[in-house]
This record gives sequence, C-alpha cells and structure tokens, in this order.
Amino acid sequence: MKSKRASAAQRRAFEYAPEDAACQPTDAACGAGAQHGCAVYLRLTDGRGFWFMPEGETEKELRGLALYGGRWYPRRVPKIRIERYY
Repeated sequence: MKSKRASAAQRRAFEYAPEDAACQPTDAACGAGAQHGCAVYLRLTDGRGFWFMPEGETEKELRGLALYGGRWYPRRVPKIRIERYY
C-alpha cells in the first residue's frame, strides 16, 4: 500500500506532539487500539512518537497509518513497544 497525503487540516492539527503528562500510560492490552478511525499519538519505549490512525489490531500489534512529513504511511506497531498514547 502506498502512502497518502495528509490534508491541510490534518497537517495543522497534528503538527505538535503532546506532553507526556497529557498522554495515558498503556500496558500490553493497549487502549490506543480501541480508537479505530481516530488519530492517536503514540509514544514508543525508545522515546520516539508519532500520530497514528489505527485500522486494525491483533493480540500483539496495531495496524494502521503513521503520519510522517505530511503523509500517512502504512505501519505495524508492536503493542509491547507502545509506552503512552494520547
């Protein structure tokens, strides 16, 4: 699957990274996975973070689109690597 361009409204809305204090801690169950069709901010255990639009999940990972440089790219994220979400 190819990337798709984020709309101007999405680029404006998602140009910031929320503070850690505003993010919810998560466990292996990952509450972010329940947010199908909504954009969530994922902060990973290595400190990196990005906006993500979940489209599906398995027991061990989230599948969806990650926003990088104004484009949505398909990505799979292991739940165990997700530390916090917003």
